Amino acid sequence: MDASWASGIAPGAQVRIYASGSLSFVALDRALDQIIADLPAHPGMRQLSISLGLGETFMSPAEVATEHAKFLRFAAAGVNVFVSSGDAGSNPDASGHASAGPLQAEYGSSDSSVIGVGGTSLTLNPAGVLGTETGWSGSGGGTSRIFPRPAWQTGASGF
Repeated sequence: MDASWASGIAPGAQVRIYASGSLSFVALDRALDQIIADLPAHPGMRQLSISLGLGETFMSPAEVATEHAKFLRFAAAGVNVFVSSGDAGSNPDASGHASAGPLQAEYGSSDSSVIGVGGTSLTLNPAGVLGTETGWSGSGGGTSRIFPRPAWQTGASGF
Protein backbone atom coordinates (compact mmCIF):
# COMPACT_ATOMS: atom_id res chain seq x y z
CA MET A 1 0.00 0.00 0.00
CA ASP A 2 2.87 2.42 0.75
CA ALA A 3 4.24 1.88 -2.76
CA SER A 4 0.79 2.52 -4.26
CA TRP A 5 0.46 5.79 -2.37
CA ALA A 6 4.01 6.90 -3.20
CA SER A 7 3.48 6.16 -6.88
CA GLY A 8 0.16 7.99 -6.89
CA ILE A 9 1.48 11.07 -5.11
CA ALA A 10 4.76 11.19 -7.04
CA PRO A 11 4.17 9.43 -10.37
CA GLY A 12 7.70 10.22 -11.57
CA ALA A 13 9.35 8.65 -8.53
CA GLN A 14 11.43 5.56 -8.95
CA VAL A 15 10.00 3.05 -6.46
CA ARG A 16 11.96 -0.07 -5.60
CA ILE A 17 10.18 -2.95 -3.86
CA TYR A 18 12.08 -5.34 -1.61
CA ALA A 19 10.39 -8.43 -0.19
CA SER A 20 11.74 -10.45 2.71
CA GLY A 21 9.95 -13.73 2.02
CA SER A 22 8.79 -13.97 5.63
CA LEU A 23 8.48 -11.81 8.71
CA SER A 24 11.23 -13.58 10.64
CA PHE A 25 13.99 -11.29 11.86
CA VAL A 26 16.56 -13.26 9.88
CA ALA A 27 14.62 -12.65 6.65
CA LEU A 28 14.03 -8.99 7.49
CA ASP A 29 17.72 -8.50 8.27
CA ARG A 30 18.64 -10.03 4.92
CA ALA A 31 16.28 -7.63 3.13
CA LEU A 32 17.74 -4.61 4.96
CA ASP A 33 21.27 -5.86 4.22
CA GLN A 34 20.35 -6.10 0.52
CA ILE A 35 19.01 -2.54 0.50
CA ILE A 36 22.21 -1.32 2.19
CA ALA A 37 24.29 -3.21 -0.39
CA ASP A 38 22.26 -1.62 -3.22
CA LEU A 39 22.78 1.97 -2.01
CA PRO A 40 25.99 2.62 -4.00
CA ALA A 41 24.21 1.62 -7.23
CA HIS A 42 21.19 3.80 -6.38
CA PRO A 43 22.61 7.03 -4.92
CA GLY A 44 19.24 8.76 -5.28
CA MET A 45 17.60 6.41 -2.78
CA ARG A 46 16.59 8.77 0.01
CA GLN A 47 13.50 7.18 1.55
CA LEU A 48 12.75 3.73 2.87
CA SER A 49 9.28 2.78 4.08
CA ILE A 50 8.77 -0.18 6.41
CA SER A 51 5.24 -1.16 7.35
CA LEU A 52 5.61 -3.54 10.21
CA GLY A 53 6.69 -3.57 13.77
CA LEU A 54 6.49 -5.47 17.02
CA GLY A 55 5.83 -4.26 20.53
CA GLU A 56 9.09 -3.34 22.23
CA THR A 57 8.54 -5.80 25.08
CA PHE A 58 8.54 -8.66 22.56
CA MET A 59 11.94 -7.73 21.11
CA SER A 60 15.20 -9.10 22.48
CA PRO A 61 17.98 -6.60 23.15
CA ALA A 62 20.09 -8.35 20.48
CA GLU A 63 17.34 -7.95 17.86
CA VAL A 64 16.96 -4.26 18.68
CA ALA A 65 20.75 -3.74 18.55
CA THR A 66 20.97 -5.44 15.14
CA GLU A 67 18.10 -3.42 13.66
CA HIS A 68 19.31 -0.17 15.22
CA ALA A 69 22.77 -0.64 13.67
CA LYS A 70 21.15 -1.04 10.24
CA PHE A 71 19.00 2.07 10.76
CA LEU A 72 22.16 4.00 11.69
CA ARG A 73 23.78 2.87 8.43
CA PHE A 74 20.79 4.18 6.49
CA ALA A 75 20.98 7.50 8.33
CA ALA A 76 24.70 7.77 7.58
CA ALA A 77 23.94 7.17 3.89
CA GLY A 78 21.32 9.95 3.87
CA VAL A 79 18.33 7.62 3.70
CA ASN A 80 15.25 8.62 5.72
CA VAL A 81 13.62 5.51 7.14
CA PHE A 82 9.88 5.73 7.81
CA VAL A 83 8.32 2.97 9.94
CA SER A 84 4.62 2.60 10.67
CA SER A 85 3.63 3.10 14.29
CA GLY A 86 1.49 0.00 14.04
CA ASP A 87 -2.20 -0.62 13.77
CA ALA A 88 -2.74 -2.35 17.09
CA GLY A 89 -3.10 0.73 19.26
CA SER A 90 -1.01 1.31 22.35
CA ASN A 91 -1.26 -2.23 23.71
CA PRO A 92 -0.18 -4.60 20.90
CA ASP A 93 0.21 -8.29 21.63
CA ALA A 94 3.08 -10.49 20.41
CA SER A 95 1.37 -11.05 17.05
CA GLY A 96 0.82 -7.33 16.44
CA HIS A 97 -2.88 -7.32 17.23
CA ALA A 98 -4.71 -4.94 19.54
CA SER A 99 -5.07 -6.47 22.97
CA ALA A 100 -4.87 -5.79 26.65
CA GLY A 101 -1.10 -6.27 26.47
CA PRO A 102 1.38 -3.93 28.10
CA LEU A 103 1.37 -0.25 27.19
CA GLN A 104 4.21 0.08 24.68
CA ALA A 105 5.41 1.58 21.45
CA GLU A 106 6.12 -0.66 18.49
CA TYR A 107 9.68 -1.17 17.37
CA GLY A 108 11.01 -0.04 14.70
CA SER A 109 8.89 3.16 14.79
CA SER A 110 10.26 3.80 18.28
CA ASP A 111 13.88 3.63 17.10
CA SER A 112 15.62 6.97 17.51
CA SER A 113 17.11 6.69 14.00
CA VAL A 114 13.82 6.39 12.13
CA ILE A 115 10.71 8.49 11.57
CA GLY A 116 7.67 6.88 13.17
CA VAL A 117 4.52 7.40 11.10
CA GLY A 118 0.96 6.97 12.32
CA GLY A 119 -2.29 7.15 10.41
CA THR A 120 -4.46 10.24 10.28
CA SER A 121 -7.64 11.37 8.59
CA LEU A 122 -7.53 14.76 6.91
CA THR A 123 -10.40 17.08 6.11
CA LEU A 124 -9.85 19.91 3.66
CA ASN A 125 -11.87 23.11 3.69
CA PRO A 126 -13.58 24.32 0.46
CA ALA A 127 -10.38 26.16 -0.56
CA GLY A 128 -8.44 22.89 -0.38
CA VAL A 129 -6.56 23.92 2.76
CA LEU A 130 -6.20 21.58 5.73
CA GLY A 131 -9.22 21.96 7.97
CA THR A 132 -8.71 19.21 10.53
CA GLU A 133 -6.45 16.24 11.09
CA THR A 134 -7.36 13.43 13.47
CA GLY A 135 -5.13 10.54 14.48
CA TRP A 136 -6.52 7.07 13.89
CA SER A 137 -7.50 5.44 17.17
CA GLY A 138 -5.83 2.16 16.16
CA SER A 139 -2.45 3.68 15.34
CA GLY A 140 0.38 2.86 17.70
CA GLY A 141 2.67 5.27 19.42
CA GLY A 142 3.74 6.22 22.88
CA THR A 143 6.90 6.46 24.88
CA SER A 144 9.71 4.07 24.05
CA ARG A 145 10.95 1.73 26.77
CA ILE A 146 14.27 1.40 24.91
CA PHE A 147 15.21 4.81 23.52
CA PRO A 148 15.26 8.05 25.52
CA ARG A 149 13.25 11.00 24.31
CA PRO A 150 15.30 12.95 21.76
CA ALA A 151 16.48 16.38 22.92
CA TRP A 152 14.49 18.01 20.12
CA GLN A 153 11.25 16.66 21.67
CA THR A 154 11.85 18.19 25.09
CA GLY A 155 8.87 20.28 26.02
CA ALA A 156 6.66 18.86 23.25
CA SER A 157 3.05 18.67 24.33
CA GLY A 158 1.49 15.29 24.99
CA PHE A 159 4.65 13.66 26.34
